Amino acid sequence: MKNILLLAFLLLSLSSCKTLIPFTDDLRSDNGWGDKELKQIQYYNSETIVLQRQLNSNETGIVSGKIKMIDGKQVEEIIIRQGTPGVVSAIPDGNRLAISFEIGDDHYLTFGIDQKRGGRYYLRLKDFEQNKFALVTYHGQTYNIGPQSLTAYLQVNLKKVNKLQKSLRVAKGRKL
Repeated sequence: MKNILLLAFLLLSLSSCKTLIPFTDDLRSDNGWGDKELKQIQYYNSETIVLQRQLNSNETGIVSGKIKMIDGKQVEEIIIRQGTPGVVSAIPDGNRLAISFEIGDDHYLTFGIDQKRGGRYYLRLKDFEQNKFALVTYHGQTYNIGPQSLTAYLQVNLKKVNKLQKSLRVAKGRKL
């Protein structure tokens, strides 16, 4: 009896899991999604993204994140954990999406198509140095991100993407 309950629990838990797949340019074009449809999709980040920036001595208005002391300097840190849901807040052009993981459309990170890596939408970086650091813009500020966040890309839930909207009608037949 215990084995049957364990098996039933395992099957139930596996069937309710999200099936996240990379959001790619091919997926977008194969489904014919325009700007309107892209804003109706739930996105997830593939890696934990850690944003850090050093605060000036005269800066007091911290919007979000935690304040840490690193080497005697105040640093604001924002963590967007792997699998955090996000939505499109803007579409700057056909190749980039501004994804907001927080309340407010002005809190977003930009993801863009990288054809060299399978057409996935990767986090757009500035001043990138291989396996060391990069800079990103978030809420109008420039933040450093470390090596663990450099490969973050967008994912979508395969089950929800593949749901078809169909109308079902069963014919009852005809009699004389």
